[in-house]
Amino acid sequence: MIKKLCMFTVVFCMTFILISISYSQDICRSVGIIAEKIMIERQNDTDISIMMDYANSFQIWELNKEKNDILKNIFRNIIIDAYSRPFYNSDMFKKDAVRNFKNIIMVECYKTL
Repeated sequence: MIKKLCMFTVVFCMTFILISISYSQDICRSVGIIAEKIMIERQNDTDISIMMDYANSFQIWELNKEKNDILKNIFRNIIIDAYSRPFYNSDMFKKDAVRNFKNIIMVECYKTL
């Protein structure tokens, strides 16, 4: 039940954030928030298949297929990167992992702009 609630929260937040991306001046900040939510799920030991199922089914209705496919690929790449990193038991290490991952993803985003 808790895992489903966590996933609902992630799905809701990611949808809201991505919808606002087209209206945002700072896309990398939005991508950073998404990366943070994904790493939180990684550190909560959410199964990667659940995250990938969500990424594969993601769609923003106001975007065309090409833009939705780009967002899906971004999601999948961030998820794969997050799950390639260690899982921690300590809350302190989990928080550090989330913060560091978010910053790494944001730096990469800013480099591409």
